[in-house]
Amino acid sequence: MRRYLIFLLFVAGISGISAQTVIRIDRGSSGLEFEGIGAVSAGASSRLLIDYPEPYRSDILDFLFKPHFGASLQHFKFELGGDINSTCGTEPSHARTRQEMQNPVRFYFERGYEWWLAREALKRNRNMIFDILQWGAPGWFDGGFYSMDNAEYLASYIKGMKRYHNIDIAYCGLWNEKHIPDLSRNYAVNILRPVLDKNGLKKVKIVGNDMYCSSPEHHEPWSYARELLNDSILKENIDILGYHYLNVDATQDVKSLDMPVWESEASILSGNWKDALTFARNTNRNYIRSRAVKTLIWCPVDAYFPNVSWNGVGAMEARMPWCGYYDVRLAIWAIAHTTQFADPGWRYLDDACGETDTGLSYVTLKHPRKELYSMIIVTGNRPDTLVLDVSLIGSAEFCLWKSDEKDQFIRQTSVPVKDGCLILTLAPNAIYSLTNTVGQKKGKAIHPIPAKSEFPAYYTENFESYEKNRITPRWLSDQGGAFEVVKLPDGNRVLQQQITESLICWDPWGKNNPEPYTQAGSSNSSDYVVSADFKIGEQGCARIFGVVSWFESNTAPHGVGLEITHSGEWELSINQKVIKEGVIEIDPSAWNHFVLECGISEVRAIVNNCILADIPADRNYVKGFFGVGSDWNRVCFDNLQVRPLNVN
Repeated sequence: MRRYLIFLLFVAGISGISAQTVIRIDRGSSGLEFEGIGAVSAGASSRLLIDYPEPYRSDILDFLFKPHFGASLQHFKFELGGDINSTCGTEPSHARTRQEMQNPVRFYFERGYEWWLAREALKRNRNMIFDILQWGAPGWFDGGFYSMDNAEYLASYIKGMKRYHNIDIAYCGLWNEKHIPDLSRNYAVNILRPVLDKNGLKKVKIVGNDMYCSSPEHHEPWSYARELLNDSILKENIDILGYHYLNVDATQDVKSLDMPVWESEASILSGNWKDALTFARNTNRNYIRSRAVKTLIWCPVDAYFPNVSWNGVGAMEARMPWCGYYDVRLAIWAIAHTTQFADPGWRYLDDACGETDTGLSYVTLKHPRKELYSMIIVTGNRPDTLVLDVSLIGSAEFCLWKSDEKDQFIRQTSVPVKDGCLILTLAPNAIYSLTNTVGQKKGKAIHPIPAKSEFPAYYTENFESYEKNRITPRWLSDQGGAFEVVKLPDGNRVLQQQITESLICWDPWGKNNPEPYTQAGSSNSSDYVVSADFKIGEQGCARIFGVVSWFESNTAPHGVGLEITHSGEWELSINQKVIKEGVIEIDPSAWNHFVLECGISEVRAIVNNCILADIPADRNYVKGFFGVGSDWNRVCFDNLQVRPLNVN
């Protein structure tokens, strides 16, 4: 074998391959435990998935969670909602009052969809690891976010998820991308950990602190690692060093901690090969450069409307529940190159993990008990060759899987071992998985994927089809507040806004939480009428919107809006600028009706059959989404309708 290896080194030399490209795989090599690849469902990024019709919804879930099929995600982290806008919308709270927290019932834990998505993940992978994190919180806490109330709130959620959905939460975080050192330390050490223990949740581990690894406007690289290193009591209470967007090599502080490192929110994924390749390369480098043993992407599925922050992000796309169309993006197969070849509990072999001066990276992992090995390789922008000494493994051949821009996750011809060695000739800008394991599969949808179609031109919702109370109706996506179907004393089911007090917002960039607003529709919809019945009550206002092109999480919708208060004062605005205003007589305790005609040439506002305004349209706001909104009161809506203009 030695003579053959010398020959291979000679071949490598005349081919211009650096000596470090010759790798020996030694089962005795030291290395850390691999903890998996997963995804983060947060910021309302998964909102529309639950509304998908079967069988397409199950097919999407299989691509995400089913082992040896698609992405085969191994860890599912999701937002513990607080009714605040946390990126692409709001995620509902399980306890909007102290009374709800102290007297839990099942339907509190069936608000929203994260509970459902977690159950679907567990249904497909019984070894799924679960993790929760807060972006914001309800406003009723005594003491704000870093309070005893919040710790009890978090503990109640963990217990409720187990009681009602059989979901075991293994990890929890502190506050997403927000860190106030003294308050955070006291919360972790003196409040959260004791509360978890008191509630029988001693096995739940704490991740700290979900901040950016390096960002000039936030802090210096790896600063939390130094906090832990200099504070032994804090270090005893933090189990995982979790950072977002690892872009700086680990410091000596990190290496001295002797604590697992995660990329607890990873690089953004979209539909192109460049992003998929970058993800695979970064996942390898996470371990090689930062000793990070887990990577969690945001987000698993782009299931939100495209007029909000971070449009187009996701390993899959599923934003058309009315027709069932979805897209299996290339990122799915980039993830599969790791998850289908190694499970949490495997061990990295450090001597066979590294990078070359050609831009190639590779990591090698071993099964904890069996003689099973996998190597994940990501090439640079030129052809390359690896020479592997596998004499200590004993396998006669290895399977090889490849992805590039043209074809993804394709099994190649098996690579034979000769005299304990093998040679891999590798294409540029490609991902490879070399393994002596079996069972990998490029899954295919059981049912043909439906064609794309625009949001229906005719839409009507009277909310009577929902048997349960307190449920978000299909296709509507809350951007502020919480809009749920409720049954009134007269038996009528309506849409009612639920949040009546200020919230603890997620504001790492100085954001304010937007006032209540829920939307649906399409970026391309134009020349339509949106109408609804509304009942304001003793105080507050009702709003209706059309042709909303954009929604920022700290402002009102960018489109045409009509607002009317309980006293009959009204305003018609375009792009948040008041164009006309006045007063009309209404009965706020009764049902009223407003109409917004959003034409290409003119806009008309009508309340109770009275034309309030008829003005020229702004050519910059003639296409977009529709919705209804309110202030922080329990305003009701019914018979929400959209139809083409000039069609009865």
